[in-house]
Amino acid sequence: MNFQKAHAKVNMYLAVGEAFQNFHPIESLLCLIELSDELTFKKASSGFDLKVSGPYAKDLKGKNLLERIWEHLSGSMPEIPGIEISLKKNIPVCGGLGGGSSDAAVFLRYLHLNFHPFGEIKELFKYAYDLGKDIPFFLTGWSAANVTGIQNKIEYFDMSCGDELFLFIPEKGALTSEVFKNFDRQNYASVLTRNEKISKIQFICNNCSFTELGEVGFNDLENSFFSLCPEYSETFDLIKENSWFARLSGSGSTIFFIPKNKDVFLDMFGKELANNLIETKMLGCSQVERQWVLVPPFEGSSPSTPARILI
Repeated sequence: MNFQKAHAKVNMYLAVGEAFQNFHPIESLLCLIELSDELTFKKASSGFDLKVSGPYAKDLKGKNLLERIWEHLSGSMPEIPGIEISLKKNIPVCGGLGGGSSDAAVFLRYLHLNFHPFGEIKELFKYAYDLGKDIPFFLTGWSAANVTGIQNKIEYFDMSCGDELFLFIPEKGALTSEVFKNFDRQNYASVLTRNEKISKIQFICNNCSFTELGEVGFNDLENSFFSLCPEYSETFDLIKENSWFARLSGSGSTIFFIPKNKDVFLDMFGKELANNLIETKMLGCSQVERQWVLVPPFEGSSPSTPARILI
């Protein structure tokens, strides 16, 4: 039996470019947070058995990504005729937190380290990328990384802090595909040349001085999301007014923020938002379970040199 955590992520900033061949180039700084799904793997005599529990289990619909991975790879692992997986779903579904991708990455790491379905680690990353564009980030095990292009360029980012933050989880959201379609219709696309602003955000995150992030942080999908879900605009404004910074994560629907005064914020809005708040924290480099970190032997990778992955 093997137990692992699959951590959620937030986007410290998100710049989105104009679509090319149905994909949008992006620039983003992804950061793991303490909130995680919990997975247990156990060999079985045959087949695939997935048991899901947890506060967001009911929100999972259709065939799970873990089952798709098993169906595709099981034939290349004769030493494991079957598998039982227990998944405790603590990460909100379709919330821009990458829960499904993180689960998939943990499963792929488990299979790779124990049963070797891939010839080389580069093949593992290519498979993960084809499966889901943000899975390779989770696969590295890094606590933070700069991601650019069609999420095919990943660069390690040194972010050692473990600051507390809150997540506001709306009752409903919008599909990622709809947010991007609306983004295109409303001509929100940026040119991805905000070098000065992005450099300042990275400097702030590197030094963990998040009180300054509200002035420069951005997510290009926020206007698109809130035009589709205007009922949450007022709550977002309220959170921003009382926080050092507040941002939409990914394409939504989760809003993450650091309140200026945690106790005052909870006194003022705790009852009103109680059912939609999750308290968590950022994961610093030293807090990641290092035995699961796969630092690929790509150019630039070494214990002292930040790795760069190009898929």
